[in-house]
Amino acid sequence: PAAVRAADANAEIACMERWAKFRRADARSFTPPRGTPGLIATNPPYGGHAGAGEDLPALYHALGDAFKQRCPGWRAFVLTGAPALAKTIGLHPKRKFALFNGPLPVKLLEFEMYEGTRKGTSQRASEEPGTPRSVTRRLGN
Repeated sequence: PAAVRAADANAEIACMERWAKFRRADARSFTPPRGTPGLIATNPPYGGHAGAGEDLPALYHALGDAFKQRCPGWRAFVLTGAPALAKTIGLHPKRKFALFNGPLPVKLLEFEMYEGTRKGTSQRASEEPGTPRSVTRRLGN
């Protein structure tokens, strides 16, 4: 609750309170605000003292379910220091950013929410007769 109050105060100082809404919510009951889709950012616990005693894989899975089922059109960012937990979200991140949360190495994962599935759409296009196949080459990291 103190972090939410501080975030609200910072948004007001930056004249962003109209666009930035902060709240503490359980992933299992989370629903985004009505209206135009926007951006969701979350920093769920990822172990150590902040996540002691919680069923973190179930929490991350519930977060992924909430994003997929209730947030079509939204973008979601998840900050985590536990790659194994990030995989339990059950969604493929569009992008990953390596950062530090104080001294801890973390990843900021970006997810794009959409209705339905994109699974196999690029595969089917390349299997159609006359469709050229693309070649991908990895350059560095």
